[in-house]
Amino acid sequence: MDTVIVDSVGEATLESINSLEQRYMRRFPAPYRDFLLVNNGGRPEPDCFTIFNNMGQPINQSDVHSFFGIRTGHNYDDLEFTLEILDHRLDYSLLPIGDDSAGNLICIETGGEHRIMFWDHEGEHLGDNIFFIASSLGAFLEGLYKFSRP
Repeated sequence: MDTVIVDSVGEATLESINSLEQRYMRRFPAPYRDFLLVNNGGRPEPDCFTIFNNMGQPINQSDVHSFFGIRTGHNYDDLEFTLEILDHRLDYSLLPIGDDSAGNLICIETGGEHRIMFWDHEGEHLGDNIFFIASSLGAFLEGLYKFSRP
């Protein structure tokens, strides 16, 4: 199924991306930079995804509430606001790119393979709160599906 991004706030600029990278001393993975240049925030349709444990077994599913963008005008979906409030809570190797309806984060790894990971805020104090979603941003977007009850 083709994923469509709706309600984005327009394209981000290379200047706005570079400025944010410099301010937070982080280099965004190329797939996410490209995504921001085309879809600055927004919501995917369809929006559901599967979460896997460290053995590769599905353990849960969730949804994409919104992707973060640059200068969106809304705190809930603004990348800079999110980076500011999570500065010391999120592992530096993870860059938040969106959230689910429960306030958990969808992140992209900033080093290595750029896998997409799920950061469960309820397990944060246990240190066991990061789970695999997809091998890449492209695979994540391609794998989104519409929720259906059994």
